[in-house]
Amino acid sequence: MKSRNTRVRSKVVALLVSLTALWAFAGYVTFREGLNILWVTVTANNIGIPLDEVTAALDEERKLSVAYASGDDAAGAQLPAARQATDDTIAQLKRMASGRLVDWAASDDLKQRLADFYDELESLPDLRESIDSHSLRGLPVVQRFVTIVDSAFLVNRSLASWDDKGLAQTTNALVNIVYARELMSREDAIISGAIAAGELSAAERSTFSQIVGTRRFLHNSATAGLTGDLRDRLEEIHASPTYRQFETAENAIMAAGTGIGVDVATWRSAADEMSTSLREFEHAAVEETIQQATPVIIGTVARLVLLGVLGLAAVIASIIISITTARNLVRQLERLRNAARDLASYRLPRVVERLQAGEQVDVKQEAPPLEFGNDEIGQVGQAFNQVQETAIRVAVEQAEL
Repeated sequence: MKSRNTRVRSKVVALLVSLTALWAFAGYVTFREGLNILWVTVTANNIGIPLDEVTAALDEERKLSVAYASGDDAAGAQLPAARQATDDTIAQLKRMASGRLVDWAASDDLKQRLADFYDELESLPDLRESIDSHSLRGLPVVQRFVTIVDSAFLVNRSLASWDDKGLAQTTNALVNIVYARELMSREDAIISGAIAAGELSAAERSTFSQIVGTRRFLHNSATAGLTGDLRDRLEEIHASPTYRQFETAENAIMAAGTGIGVDVATWRSAADEMSTSLREFEHAAVEETIQQATPVIIGTVARLVLLGVLGLAAVIASIIISITTARNLVRQLERLRNAARDLASYRLPRVVERLQAGEQVDVKQEAPPLEFGNDEIGQVGQAFNQVQETAIRVAVEQAEL
């Protein structure tokens, strides 16, 4: 009976373990959603935002560097301050990205891409020296900066890792918009160098045309990836006179056979206004994305709390009920076992001895019914009551014969 009791207890324990495992798995899935939101927030605040400052500083330094290398002394006068701004934003990024919480939140892919970006930044001092010595000018200067900035955008794309499909789609679209603005900045750098040099080479015009095609593609794909108010705002920007003026200037530059193809004032006005307009849109889009994420965050936290509290309460209640039921079950089985042993080892032999001695035996008194309840164990107990009564009655009748 001990082995049977052990098996009963084992089955109850297995049932409780299965229930607990199911609750733990559901809790893990919900907890993972909440943790994903937390980690995305941590990496966005400590890597994404300072990284955006770094790329903005690199864009400004690139434009001034190309102009200075092409002979613009005014740009050269502004270059030291721009370089210092770049160095300050890089130091801030490294400081914010080195925290322990960021180390927990960042994926292996993000860490590797961030390390690659740091490696690319090591080439910045040599690049600056080449610019100062005028051994590098024009398009090669742009391309050297592009290598660094592209590495930064690889880091940026690793940040867009929402589990929620809607938020992930919106975030990817915003990354494309930011990269499209970066391509616009590359166009501006090439034209700034051409303005300083007084001409646009065939290689520069070809590169400019390729950048324009990629930028327009990214703007169109980003528009398709957005929904609601964000999409309407971006479409308004694309339909604005400023954007049409900028595209007209691009077309004029690409179509020109010689020279730059557009006057300095027209280009500078269109480029600066578009850069400002897109930056304002990006900031508004980020705020709206955060507002869009708020219900998701609240829903995830609510599910986590509900699952944690109610699920744990259900598990505890199940444990208590199962343990109580198992104890009652084992207790009834032990009573049944002891009654059977008492009948076989003591009461039935005693009845036989009394009958052999000629004594009168009351069957009801010698076989009192045991109470086991009305459940399945109780039904077995009732059957045992009949068995012991029949055994003693048969013994009495045999003695009378």
